[in-house]
Amino acid sequence: MELTPKSLPITQPKYRQITLFVYSGVLILGLLDWFNDTALPPPFSLPNWAGIALFSSAMLMLIGLELARPSNTFATYVSPQLHLAAQLALSVIALATASYAYTQLLLLLVILFAELTFSRRVGIAMLLTTLVILFFRLAYGPRGDFISARDVRTLLVFLLATALVYLLSRIIKDEWRYQQRLKLLNIQLHEHSEQLAEMAVVNERNRLARDIHDGLGHHLAAISIQLEMAAKLQEKDPDNALVAIQQARTASQAALQDVRKSVGALRNHDEQFELAPAIELLIERIASATSKISYQLDGNPNRYSKTVQLALFRATQEGLTNIHKHAAATNVNIWLQFTAIQARLRIVDDGIGFNPTQQTDGHGLQGLRERIENLSGRVQVNSHTGQGTVIDIRIPAA
Repeated sequence: MELTPKSLPITQPKYRQITLFVYSGVLILGLLDWFNDTALPPPFSLPNWAGIALFSSAMLMLIGLELARPSNTFATYVSPQLHLAAQLALSVIALATASYAYTQLLLLLVILFAELTFSRRVGIAMLLTTLVILFFRLAYGPRGDFISARDVRTLLVFLLATALVYLLSRIIKDEWRYQQRLKLLNIQLHEHSEQLAEMAVVNERNRLARDIHDGLGHHLAAISIQLEMAAKLQEKDPDNALVAIQQARTASQAALQDVRKSVGALRNHDEQFELAPAIELLIERIASATSKISYQLDGNPNRYSKTVQLALFRATQEGLTNIHKHAAATNVNIWLQFTAIQARLRIVDDGIGFNPTQQTDGHGLQGLRERIENLSGRVQVNSHTGQGTVIDIRIPAA
């Protein structure tokens, strides 16, 4: 993650604690030297009061510059380049008007700011610049002697401190990048959790819609069949007409129970379900005098989960409902097969068929596809006008 002017470690409290501590410490040491008459005389033959005034003003401006850094107004009018230039100039003034024993720390902060804000080249250039400034301060300072052994030692100590500053900048950068990555990761995790929660709600809503559509639609179809039979047998065979009405009443009760189960599934997902008897009851309810339904089951359904079995049951339910509503079929064949590789359902009818290129899926087939595809399965519907329809469903073993 790249550091940007709006997201730099120099704006963080830890860095500001370091700089404010150093600035305050240097200011206090300079004032103590002045009150104790131990301060080095300022250059250019300035009186002591002028030197301490320049030093104090430079340090106060550095503290003000640091305190103003986090504000948006300051960031708008003062660029990082201008801030670096001001920091360097004020540090040079403080170095020229006070002892370099502690004002060297100001140059180290200049290097640290450059390292954290700009490229490595700028950091190296600022290191060389501060070395030159310190060299001239030592060479032409108030002692009057050119570079001595003591001054060479001062320069070496400054180089050692610079190496520590470089390592500190690496630590600050790495910690800042780590924090930024954590923030980004937290944002992404929060967004993903919201998306997952939304998807879970949508999937549950779609599941309930499919269950209610498939179950209620089937029962309504069964009721319609039994009422049609009752109407036809009302005069010729009243006893069987009453039987058909009773079966319609039973189907209506089953429809109500199915709706209650679908709604109750929101609270309880451990509903007991057996595929084979459920399909047998399904065929019994929807069978009519005008169509013959044959059913074959191969393999053990229990080798697959209840979710897969329920999906195949709903698919059978939807297929039979559509056949009754639209196909006008006289023969329907249902074949279920469970192997170690896949679970398969084929529903074949000899109805009027349809042209798949001219007719789009209704809500039933759309829900059927969604249900099967959620289990990594696939649905194939083959139909031709006047030649019946074949629904082929395959769900791979987990």
